[in-house]
Amino acid sequence: MDHQELVRHLSVGHLLKNCPYVYLTGTSLHPISVLLIKNSSSNSYPHSRLLEINSHSLFSRWFSESGKLVQRLFSTVTDMVEEEDTFVVVLIDEVESLTSARAGAMAGTEPSDALRVVNALLTQLDKLKHRKNVLVMSTSNLAKAIDTAFVDRADIIQYVDLPPREAIYEIMRTCLSELITKGIIADVDVPSLAQAQLYERTAEFSSVLDHQPARSTAAAHLPVSSPNSQPHHEAQQQLLRLGVSGIDSRERSKTVALRLLTLSQKCRVSQNLLNNSGIFI
Repeated sequence: MDHQELVRHLSVGHLLKNCPYVYLTGTSLHPISVLLIKNSSSNSYPHSRLLEINSHSLFSRWFSESGKLVQRLFSTVTDMVEEEDTFVVVLIDEVESLTSARAGAMAGTEPSDALRVVNALLTQLDKLKHRKNVLVMSTSNLAKAIDTAFVDRADIIQYVDLPPREAIYEIMRTCLSELITKGIIADVDVPSLAQAQLYERTAEFSSVLDHQPARSTAAAHLPVSSPNSQPHHEAQQQLLRLGVSGIDSRERSKTVALRLLTLSQKCRVSQNLLNNSGIFI
């Protein structure tokens, strides 16, 4: 759906559903919201606002107070959309916290205050339904725990799949580079994805992955001594140094690239097997 079609359906509720191992946070969705705001503002609305709702902040320890907090919040949203030249995006992260299935509460497994929260949210969404300058977006990685009445009110339900292997590699590469920058782990050159894929297609990587023969060769030239003696301790330290420094930086970089690629593939395959039966759009 392009932005023009989206603007024509601004009253819809948009639910992004993902598997329990792919997390969509308000931070990751913020660029999406900003893009929607820019597109709508450049076409129909001169002004725009983004309201991010923290679901957990709407719960109170006082009985029946949570439902009132939801009403107050959406009263603010209603005031915003009263300005018809303003496009409002409401982002609700982890919406299952607010819209847990009411069947559980009726069965006595949840406090009855949860019923009031769900009812209040559904009522407020119905009040916004006729508004054309508001878009309510929500995210959840526990879609089956959401009340069916809320799901029925969502005009667009989008499943967010696991990232591809290449994206997983870039994520881990960024994290690893950050750890190196902070001095948490030893310095090593982490290759780009293109370089890593080139390494993967090269047959000589099989010899780089196994360091044990090199260490055994180095150990064969070390003097034999008692395990408790000082020479034995020095020999162990020398062996460790040979195990690390005996491999040049380029080979270390290759090894890191291959291991990250292997881990990326394992993440992709294992999570697909776990979540394949639960995928629904």
